[in-house]
Amino acid sequence: MKWVTGKETLRTALTALIAGLLLVGWLPGVSPAHAQGVPAVIYGYVYMPDGSPAEGASVTATCDSDSGSTTTRSDGYYQITLSIEGTQNVRVSASKDGLTAVKYVNVNEGTGSIRVDLTLKSESGGGGGGGGWTGGGVSYVRILGVTARETAIGDQVEIRLKVLNEGDKAAGNIQVLIYLEDWTLLETVDVGTTIPAGSEKTIKVRFDSELLGEGTHHLILVLVTSQGSAKVEVDVSVVSKAVLELYLVAPQLVEPGRDVWVNGTVRNAGKVTARGVKVRVTLAGRTAASAYLGDLPPGRSVDFSLLVRVPENVTGTVRLEVIVTGRPNLEVREVRVLTAASAAGASVACAAFDASEGWDALTWARSAVDLASNLTGTEEGFDRLVDLEELLEQAARAAQAGNCSGAQAILESVLGEAGKVAEEAMSRSAQWIAGEADRLGSLGDPRASAFSEAIRSLLVAYEASESPEVRLNLLLSAAKLISAANSALAPGGGQTETPPPQTAEPEVGEPSRAHSLVIIAVSAAAGAALGMLAAKRR
Repeated sequence: MKWVTGKETLRTALTALIAGLLLVGWLPGVSPAHAQGVPAVIYGYVYMPDGSPAEGASVTATCDSDSGSTTTRSDGYYQITLSIEGTQNVRVSASKDGLTAVKYVNVNEGTGSIRVDLTLKSESGGGGGGGGWTGGGVSYVRILGVTARETAIGDQVEIRLKVLNEGDKAAGNIQVLIYLEDWTLLETVDVGTTIPAGSEKTIKVRFDSELLGEGTHHLILVLVTSQGSAKVEVDVSVVSKAVLELYLVAPQLVEPGRDVWVNGTVRNAGKVTARGVKVRVTLAGRTAASAYLGDLPPGRSVDFSLLVRVPENVTGTVRLEVIVTGRPNLEVREVRVLTAASAAGASVACAAFDASEGWDALTWARSAVDLASNLTGTEEGFDRLVDLEELLEQAARAAQAGNCSGAQAILESVLGEAGKVAEEAMSRSAQWIAGEADRLGSLGDPRASAFSEAIRSLLVAYEASESPEVRLNLLLSAAKLISAANSALAPGGGQTETPPPQTAEPEVGEPSRAHSLVIIAVSAAAGAALGMLAAKRR
């Protein structure tokens, strides 16, 4: 007689009981049809958006070999048993009253049971669930690469996935699940495409950046297809929008049938690059000129000059509008009302008045303020220039009305004030440049000392000159030498983070003694610096 232990007797009895229950289908969620695979129990709780139990919600669990459905109890509990063959990716979905939730879990023959909780959300909220993806299962899709460029708040985040289908069937039913770092489901994106067998494809995923907010976010992306699933992680940076500022210079008095210049400066006062910046001028409701200004990094400015033809039949006042646009979602406008008068009428109004000297003075002053702003990071002077532009327009209106003495008085006031603004801006730039020269001289590097001496020579010439144009050119040359010094002294001779000034150099008329000094100083400085660099390389 064969004796058996108590444990063996219990094991034999349990085996017989489970086999009997399977045959008659008494175990929850299991039917005789499941006998071909190994049972796996999917169970858990479904919650409403406020966290309360979702009673009566419909729950469905689906994999390649089986599917099952049920409804939740009063406490939100559900349980579904599937027949699993090998390793499979199971999709668990729940719905109630227009709210839905979806989650994917990896299940194999040894799983036994797995808990999957879901929280219902509105479909517009990007699906629900949270808690994370638990595996990829047997997959024939592979993510080869992922890229995400910097995005401005309010724009669409775009993530590109390069995917390879290594299977022998096309991959369809593609979804991309986007999770936060803590596995909170952010968005579910249905991709309306297929990936042929053995081929690569780039998938674009877009969603609203306001779902993330400003900052750098670490995201987890799960790609789910009919050929399996794959996971990848990526950092997404969301920054504040670019902010465009427009400074406009346009004549107040125009002559029908003649060309006039519309000048201006566009500045990016935001924290992100403004892409594809364009400027368009409309006159009397029609586009008169346009220009493409390109990309504009934060803190940078670009000047434009557009020639506009005044219609021959225009009389009285005419509306001029300058529109600057860019990406993402950028636009700034400025409107001026111009007075159209014939040459004869203008002559009668005030033949002696000429505001061109005032506009030239403002142009030089703006160049000086731009340089000081680029070097020191301050905005001082810009508002005063805008006020002076308005004064010049008042002078033009006074001349049109025949008040020549009043127009001339305003012009002289503008010239004096523009000179003060330019001088103060150049003084700020000179102080900053002198500080940089001292810094370079204190480094103890022969190359830095050569640059320092050259920059000091430029400052001496600056102090000796009486011409505003030459003085500004001297400061620009000194600033460029500082940029060259920083580049040469950086590790590996690379570029430093400080860019050279972007202010356009004004044209200088007849050479002066100070101008000659700057040519001599720059030549000597550059020669000395280059000689040092050549000796260093040898």
